[in-house]
Amino acid sequence: PGQAPVPLARANVAEFGFADTVPNQLELRRAEFGDPLAMAEYDQAVAFAISCIDLHLETPRALEIAAEMFTRAAAVAREDPVPRLGLALCYEAGFEFERAFQEYHSLMAGAYERNPLVLVRLAVLEARFRMFDRAEERMREAERYGRTAWHVQFCLGRFLRERGRPEEAVEHLRLASQYEPTGPEAKHERARIRLELARALLAIGNVAEGAEWYDKARQADPTEQSAQAGIVSASVMSGGHSGGTLNGGSAGDKGAATESAGFELLLATGLESSLARDPASAARAEQTLRLAASADPLRASFAWRALSYLAETTGYPEEALRIVELALENDPVDAWSLYQRGRLLAARDDLDGAVESFTRALDIELDLPDVLAALGEVANRRGDYAAAERYFERALSLEPKLASVGALRGVNFLEMGALGDAEAAFKQALSVVPEHPGARIGIAWCHYARGDATEALARFRELDDNRRAQPENDPYRVHARAEIARISDHLEKVVWSDRFERRTLLNGWETEEKTGPQVAIHDGRVSVAGTFKSNGRARLWRIKNAGAFVAFEARITVKSGTTARVGLFVSRESSRAGDTQVEAEVTVSRHNDPGKNTIQTRLMKRGEEELAYTDVVGFDWKLDQPMVVRIERTGDSSDTRVRLLVDGFPVLDDKPMPNLGRTNADLRLGIFAEGQTGRQVQVEID
Repeated sequence: PGQAPVPLARANVAEFGFADTVPNQLELRRAEFGDPLAMAEYDQAVAFAISCIDLHLETPRALEIAAEMFTRAAAVAREDPVPRLGLALCYEAGFEFERAFQEYHSLMAGAYERNPLVLVRLAVLEARFRMFDRAEERMREAERYGRTAWHVQFCLGRFLRERGRPEEAVEHLRLASQYEPTGPEAKHERARIRLELARALLAIGNVAEGAEWYDKARQADPTEQSAQAGIVSASVMSGGHSGGTLNGGSAGDKGAATESAGFELLLATGLESSLARDPASAARAEQTLRLAASADPLRASFAWRALSYLAETTGYPEEALRIVELALENDPVDAWSLYQRGRLLAARDDLDGAVESFTRALDIELDLPDVLAALGEVANRRGDYAAAERYFERALSLEPKLASVGALRGVNFLEMGALGDAEAAFKQALSVVPEHPGARIGIAWCHYARGDATEALARFRELDDNRRAQPENDPYRVHARAEIARISDHLEKVVWSDRFERRTLLNGWETEEKTGPQVAIHDGRVSVAGTFKSNGRARLWRIKNAGAFVAFEARITVKSGTTARVGLFVSRESSRAGDTQVEAEVTVSRHNDPGKNTIQTRLMKRGEEELAYTDVVGFDWKLDQPMVVRIERTGDSSDTRVRLLVDGFPVLDDKPMPNLGRTNADLRLGIFAEGQTGRQVQVEID
C-alpha cells in the first residue's frame, strides 16, 4: 500500500483485465446493463439483483448494486411487485427493518393488497420479529390467493417446520415441490424446496423418504452442500454410513475439498465420524468439527456440543465439560448443551450443578423427556424416590418408548418397596425393547424379592448367556455373574436356631462352669446363675467353622442383683497341654458395675488379654429386660470385618477383625459371664 504504480510502456502491454474478485465481477456485470434498463433486460436484471443480495457478505457494494438494479427494474415494469419486493429484501439484508416494513405496507396499501407474494414476504419478516400468530394468519391468507404459488407453499411449510409442526409442513412442502419453478436458472430454488421437504420428513421420522429428497435436491443443484449434509445425516439416522464425503472428496482429505466445505457439511460429516468409535474416525471427527466451529461462529455451538459428545465418548470427561461450556458461551439458551452439561456434572457427583443445568434446559424447552429422566435419576440418587417417580412418569408420558427410562422407573419402584409397580415398569420397558438388559435384570430382582431365588438365578444366567457376544467386562454380564454368585451363596446358607424346649442342654452346646456359676435349662430358657468362687468366666457356646459363620444372635435378660459382666462373644481359640489360648475375640456386653447400664464392646487378639472394654455412648442395657444382641461378620477371609448390634441398632460397625477370617479354623459362638470372686450373676438366654 502506498507504492507508486509500476511504469509500463503502452507498446509492451498486450492485453489487460480486472482482478477476478467478487466486487469486480459485480461491477462488470452491472456495467453490462443499459441505463435506463431495456425491457428485454428486465428478467436478467432482476436475477442479477437477487444474486447480489446472496453475495452481500462478500462486499458492501453488493446491496447498493442490488438496490440500484431493483429500482431500475421497477421503473420498467411498474405493474410487477417483484422489483419492490427485492428492494425490501435489500433493506432486510442491510438490517434496515423499518424501511423494509414500510416498503411491504406501501405495496399492501396499493394494488397488491391480495398479492400472495407480497403477503408471504411480509409474513416472513413478521415471523423474524416473533410475531408468529400474525405471520401465520397472513401466510394462510396468501395461500387462499395463491395455492399453486410455490413460493407461498414453501414459506408456509418452512414456517410450520420451524414452529415444531413438521406434519403440517410436509403437506405444504409437497405442494411447493409439485409447483416448483422450472428452467436452469431456477435450480437453486428447486434445491431449496426439496431440502426443506427433506428436513420436514426427517422431523416426522420418515428417514428413507427424507434421504430421497436430499438426493433430489443434490440433483437439482450439485453444488448445494446442505443437500450433501442432509444425505450424511439421513444415513446416520438410518444406521448406515454415507461414505463421509466432503465436496466429493474422502473424509480424510485435508485439501481443497475440506477447506471449501461449508458449516452444515462439516458438522454432518464430523458427527458421522464421531459415531464410528475408532481412533482414526475420532481424530477425523475432531478436526472436522473444529473446522465447522470456525466456519460459522454464529452457529459454532452446534459444533462445540458435538465435540463435547465426542470427548465424552472417547474417555475425556473433563475436556467434554470444558467444550460444552464453550457451546453455552456461544448459545446460552441451547437446551441440548445444558442437558449435556448436566449429565457431565452428574457423572462427577456435582448433583446440585446438574440439577441447575437440567432445570435451565426445561425452562427453555419444557417437554424434553431425556432431561426429565435425568432429573429423575438425580432424585433417585438422592433418595427422593417420590420426586424421581414424578419425573419418570412425566418423561414416559411424553415418550412411552424410552425403554431405559422405564427400566430406571422400575428400579425406583423397587427402592420404594412397590414391587408390583416395579414389575409393571420393567415389563413395559421389555415390550419396547425385548432384550433390554436393565429391564431383564429388574425382572430377575422382582422374582428374588418375591422369594423365588431359583427363578431369579435362571433369569440372571439367561442374561449372561444371551450377552456372550459382549466382552467379559460388559457391566450387565459382570452384574449378572455377581448376582448369580451372591444368590447361590445365599441359597447355601443355613439359619440355625435353638429354642431350648427340652430338659437337657445337648444340641452341640458346651459349657464352662469351673469359676462357680452353673448353666441350667428349664421352661425353654437357659440360665447362667450363681456366685463366682474365683476370678474368671462362666460360658455357654457352640463350635462352628469360620467359613460358615455369618451372624450369631441371642436374647439375653440380665436379672437384678447381677454384679458380673454379661454378654455375647465370638472367639477363635487354641488349646495346648490343656490350656486354652484366645487368638481373637469379639464381645458385646453389659458393664459389670451394678450401678451402670452401659453397653461395652471389645475386639481383642492374642497378647491383648488386658485390653480395656470400650463404652458405647447413647445406648443402655437395662436389668430385667430382654435385649437382642447380635454379632455379624462381613467381608471375605482376607478382609473380615464385624458389626455389633443391640436391639437392631448398630453399636459398632465395619471394624476389621482378620484373625476371625481363617476359613480352616473353628469359632466359638456363645454367652459369657465374667466376674471376680464373690460377684453374683443371674442371666437367662433364648
